[in-house]
Amino acid sequence: MPGPKTTLLTTLLTLLSTTPLTTALPPALPTNLGGIRLCTEPNYAGNCWYGIMPLDDCIALNSFAGKVLSFRPDEGTECFLMQGRCNSDDQFASFESDSELSADLTRFDWIKDAESFICMEEREVAH
Repeated sequence: MPGPKTTLLTTLLTLLSTTPLTTALPPALPTNLGGIRLCTEPNYAGNCWYGIMPLDDCIALNSFAGKVLSFRPDEGTECFLMQGRCNSDDQFASFESDSELSADLTRFDWIKDAESFICMEEREVAH
């Protein structure tokens, strides 16, 4: 005669085998217009920061100045990572949410001079 533990196990196995299991993924995390992630190491490692910043304003990197080695805006946001105080006369990098190049900025010889960024709503280009 089966004991209480065996009966419980049999009941659980029966329920699991007859109950449809759902494998729905959790809902995607919302993205924020103006949201950016930046880190001091390539591939979003090291000291990282995430924030939602105002659009069309020059934002100083402050303690991250000269240290940002990965930078990614949220979907719908485009950003320019710039030298000086948003100086477009110097080299800068443009990033969108799907920019593959944003994970490793070490290839930019000027990255040590990056001091600011400015973000705007991503524009779709008509084809």
